[in-house]
Amino acid sequence: GCYVSGNVDTYKKGQAVGGIVGTAFNGTIKNTLSVATIKVAGDNAFVGGIAGRVKSGTVKIESSVYDGSLLQNTGNDGAMGGLVGLVTSKVSIVDGYYDSDAATGGVGTVDASGSVIGDNTGVGNSVVNQEEYVCLLNKGTWNNGSCTGAKTNVWSKHTNITNQGITKDSNGNILYVITDRATYILIQNFISIFYEETYKNNTLFPEKCRTLEKMCLKCNIMGPFCIF
Repeated sequence: GCYVSGNVDTYKKGQAVGGIVGTAFNGTIKNTLSVATIKVAGDNAFVGGIAGRVKSGTVKIESSVYDGSLLQNTGNDGAMGGLVGLVTSKVSIVDGYYDSDAATGGVGTVDASGSVIGDNTGVGNSVVNQEEYVCLLNKGTWNNGSCTGAKTNVWSKHTNITNQGITKDSNGNILYVITDRATYILIQNFISIFYEETYKNNTLFPEKCRTLEKMCLKCNIMGPFCIF
């Protein structure tokens, strides 16, 4: 499972921007929740609450939700959907839900080479945080106001719909955290200039540590900002 929050703002053309992935290739996206706000201003861009574009192979989107407040694509000749922006291959959507205040449909555009298996483009509702949806996301059966036969307990209803399926270790610690690399690159560039100007001509500082790469690989000074 995966949970994404925050803001994505971009103006470049031809991009695929999604709440979970930008471009999806052959595989399964399961038990994912995005509440990210996405604003795209570039032309020929594809925006989706889960995936910006399904490009090749067969992609299955299962038990996944977009419950963010805004999906925006103001460029020309693009596509936008509550779950997928553009489909150019095959996509299967099973128990996919999106906030209908953010998008008018689950799949934006399906081109001539693409198809939606089963013609299910997801379910939109202005209130996604409902016991019925939680039941269906957990692979249960909703009948007369109650849920039976749920196969998982990944999803739950609180102040907002909640995804508890994040990969954790035996102590309950989250194993994987994805951080925006662009932010690190900006910080890295600043630190690179600062450290190299400070230390490269400093004879008191070991020669092996007088460049950013050497500081990272040999001296372990830069810590998490060592990205090459």
